[in-house]
This record gives sequence, structure tokens and C-alpha cells, in this order.
Amino acid sequence: MELGEVQTGWERKSQRRLVAQEWRRSTRLGMALVGAGGMLGSSSADGRPPPSGSDRPSPPHNSRAPPSAPLEPKMEAPLEKALEVMVNTFHKYSGKDGDKYKLSKAEMRELLLQEMPAFVPGKIHEPGFEYMMKKLDSNKDEELDFQEYAVFLALAASLCNEFFRECADESNRKR
Repeated sequence: MELGEVQTGWERKSQRRLVAQEWRRSTRLGMALVGAGGMLGSSSADGRPPPSGSDRPSPPHNSRAPPSAPLEPKMEAPLEKALEVMVNTFHKYSGKDGDKYKLSKAEMRELLLQEMPAFVPGKIHEPGFEYMMKKLDSNKDEELDFQEYAVFLALAASLCNEFFRECADESNRKR
């Protein structure tokens, strides 16, 4: 694509799909390396990479697990845990109504009430909810896919950041 050309919707969707496939491939590779005792995160105390060739430890072999058994990644850092919670929360609610990879309005409503009670104490303001869903639903299918849900999370995080910044500013002014 040349500079200045306009991308069609199909080209954007294809490009996003390729990026997502590459990300999934690299993530699976990273998890496989970590889960198999590979090189990710295993450097010597002085920061040098692990030795190459035959000096490198071989991955552990589990004879009871079939070769296609998925490796469970260990997410221990706080940000990794947060990402895991965001992904698992999406899949906990998606698919109850229709497409298992999208949140319907009813599923999003339930997610908000159950998982974000401080944001919606008791009852959802329907006009505000409808407006939010309309703005988040970029492909106008009246459901939220994971990318649209991620935009919602980014906006919610941004609002939290502003709130806490304003609280910090207020407490600094009172001193």
C-alpha cells in the first residue's frame, strides 16, 4: 500500500487478522518456551543469555501428557494477572447468548453489574448504557467483540486514572 492510499474495510480487517495471528503465534511460542524450561527469562546472573548448543538444558518430558496438551502459562506479575482477569472475564460472559466470542447487550449488562459494582451501584442507567454500547460497537453488529471490549477497558482505566489524579491534586491543594 502506497503512502496516501485509503485502506478499505476489508483491507483493514485483513491486516488486523494478520496482526492477531502473528501475536497468537508469538504468544504460543513464548508460552511454550517458558513452559518447557526454555530461554525466556533464563539468563545468567550477569545478564548474559543462556549457553547455546548442547550445554543448554533440554525441555522436561512429561510422558503422561499427550503431545498436543496445551501448556498453561504462569502469570505471576501483577500486570499479567490483570490481563488474565480481563480476558477471562470477557469469556466468562461472552457466549451465553449467541456468539461465544462476542458480548450481547444482556451479557455486557450482567458483566457490568457483577464485575464492576462500584461503576454501576445497583442499577444501570439505560440511556447511558445504550449510548456506551452504540459508541463501542464499531462494526454496528449490536454486540461487542474482544477488541471493542478492550476499548471499553481502556476507557474505564483512563477514567480511573483521571479520578485518582484529581483526588491526589485535591489532597495536595489542602496541604
